[in-house]
Amino acid sequence: MKLLTIYLMFSLSLLIINGCDKPAVTELTQDEEQLEVEVLTKYTDDEYYAADSSGVVDDLKRYTNVVTVSGLKITRGSATINAAFAQAIFFDKRFQVESPDGRLIGFRTRILGDVKFNDVNTRLSEYRIKFKNRNNGTHKDTLLGYRHVLNSLFPLQDFNYHYSSLVAFDLDLLPILGGSSISFNIPTPSEITGTIRFEGKRTDNTLKAILAWNGENHTNFEIIVGASVRNSENTFPLFRLKTNDDGGLIVPSELINKIPTEFDRVVINLVRKLESYHENNNNELYILSQSIHSLVIDIP
Repeated sequence: MKLLTIYLMFSLSLLIINGCDKPAVTELTQDEEQLEVEVLTKYTDDEYYAADSSGVVDDLKRYTNVVTVSGLKITRGSATINAAFAQAIFFDKRFQVESPDGRLIGFRTRILGDVKFNDVNTRLSEYRIKFKNRNNGTHKDTLLGYRHVLNSLFPLQDFNYHYSSLVAFDLDLLPILGGSSISFNIPTPSEITGTIRFEGKRTDNTLKAILAWNGENHTNFEIIVGASVRNSENTFPLFRLKTNDDGGLIVPSELINKIPTEFDRVVINLVRKLESYHENNNNELYILSQSIHSLVIDIP
């Protein structure tokens, strides 16, 4: 296992980050292996974020059209929930959405037509950006519009994510947009399964997290670390760790003990990703497929 000696804090399992300042990236070398650490959230008091169930932890403002599919496992204690999630979001870059202090946090969305994944019709779901009001400390959100969603945990949505396989995507454009269809297959990565345990104590700053998973040397692998408060919906992504998919990592006390004491839960997302772009009539779609195991654990 590799020893990571950097500063940590973390986000809860499934969420999208929007509106953050350009993240800082640090490269470290431990045990003759290079590790890249990206800061996702610098200050939990005032960062803008969008809580989500898609497993995406990226700044989607960079893209015009986004299609994501995720195979999700969420483990709390001895219980594991399996889920599949798919979404398509089409942004209209003509209509910016800004925070009260003038920061760009996103763009309005638009409906281009009907969307299916594996021949299952999506439903329209609100797409919101959540943020904390700096003036009074209250949490607010802004509706950007609607996105196309499939979630296997919702009733009447018979959608499954098959690992090391393909997901079929279909977009039937509105007649006003020409009425044509866009169809292609999205490859999916192999399933990832991990475990987490703590050693040491938070009270004497010796607490560290020991991660293990079925390493497969996948070329696009990352670990998202963050913090949340038990029984609260507000969660914060703090770091993205780029390391080898070799099956083990020790997240040491130097990092775990930096988590503010108001947080009492850590969530580690182990993620294998496949990314690509699809071009159709000058409309570029960013395609993201993910295998995610989210490990939720109370801080002892």
